[in-house]
Amino acid sequence: MTLLEKKVQIFKALAHPVRLGIVEKLAEGERCV
Repeated sequence: MTLLEKKVQIFKALAHPVRLGIVEKLAEGERCV
């Protein structure tokens, strides 16, 4: 798998609204997950 393909997979995962919300909360600081 190329670097570009890996990046595509990451962005596909982050495109899901629930996952994006989780990433935003984690960016605010430490959280229990």
